[in-house]
Order: sequence, then C-alpha cells, then structure tokens
Amino acid sequence: MEDVPEIEKIKELENSILQELYTISPGIEPDNTVELDYEDAVKTYNYTPETFLELAESPQFVHDVLTNANYNWKIQVDIRDDGIDYAVVYQDEEGWNYYTASADDIGRQRLEYLIYKENLDSLFPGISAAEDILVLSISDIKTDVIIVSNGETLSAVPFASRPDLLGIDNKEVYSLEEFAGKVESYLSSTQITNDYSDGGVGKASSNYIVVFFMFVLLAVSFIIIKKKGGRQ
Repeated sequence: MEDVPEIEKIKELENSILQELYTISPGIEPDNTVELDYEDAVKTYNYTPETFLELAESPQFVHDVLTNANYNWKIQVDIRDDGIDYAVVYQDEEGWNYYTASADDIGRQRLEYLIYKENLDSLFPGISAAEDILVLSISDIKTDVIIVSNGETLSAVPFASRPDLLGIDNKEVYSLEEFAGKVESYLSSTQITNDYSDGGVGKASSNYIVVFFMFVLLAVSFIIIKKKGGRQ
C-alpha cells in the first residue's frame, strides 16, 4: 500500500476519471470539491480462484505476488451514504488506462479496505509492523483480500461482496491456509458463481447441455421427416 513512481503517471488521468464518473460534459472542469487522493491508492494483484489456490501453495508466496505483472491501482473517489465511487487504473498495450465504477452497500463490502485504510492498524493490531502487506483481487468470487506477512506466517483478511457464500467473515484474520481452504470448498461445491447477485462467471450444468442438444437433434429430425413427407 505504499506510494510508488507510477502514481505520478496515474495523476494525469484525474480529470478524465472525474468527468466520466460524474458524467460531466467534456471540457467542463470537475467540481473542485472532489479530487483524487493518491495517497490512498491501493495496488491490487489480480488472480482467479484457481491461480490463487496455486499461489497459496507456493513457498515463495510474497515474491510470486510482487512479480505478478497483472495488477491494478484502486482509488476511492467519493464515499456516499449508499455506497462508494471509485476508479481502477491499469496498464495495457496503449499505456495507462482506467475505468470507473460505483458500488452499492453489497459491493461496498469488498472495498472497505479503501475506506478504512487509515484505520487498519486499529482494526488489525500490529499490521503496520508487518514486513509485507499485499492486496489480492479475486474478481470471480467478488473478493479482495489483504495478505499480511510477518516473515514467518501469512495471514489473510478478506473483504467479500458475499462473505456468506464463502463461509467467511469480512475483516476477520485467517491464516492463509484457512482462507485458501474456504475458497477451495466453495469452488468444489455445487453452487458455483450464479449465487453472486453482482455478477459472476456462471457455468452451465452438464444436464442442461445434454437436454439442449437432444432438443436440437429432435428439431432437426422433425425438419428432415417433414421434408421427406412433402416429396411423396
């Protein structure tokens, strides 16, 4: 969660981010009362649930995260009574880019570490003395997780939009192994992803696929029989 030179490049996007987020017409300066606080920008490393589970088994966990080139910067823009407005800045082939989003009360749970960044030490005593503090984003299960390393152990503090589906409590401290076990249990369950009301990656069941193809075959057979009957 430290400031890095990349922030200087991201600052050039500020006006565009605010204009898009508040639908201000191009050429009109954003409201001067709202500005981005780059001190609170958080670097989040992106993983799928599967790649996270592989990472959790690595003896070089911290090194592997820090060398992951797939990351974003998340910046809170405005905290509302019913949610939060934020920006996600990332690099692609064309350079620095961004998208903006607004989260309601459910989605806000995943981003509370942005809101409470200055109070993390009071929430998790000793976190400021940790050797490494990393934030991982596991978007397929709508969860961000703070990883705290003290050199000997790794702890995980999750922030999930739907913690009930993972069987976890947000802002609770788990061992990395315990949290990874929760993710693995969810993935091996029969209720994969469609439970996420704010959008997940769904998987069609094999029974549905079989029924669909049977329907297609019956429809084709009917057309063929009808054509043959018409020729008699």
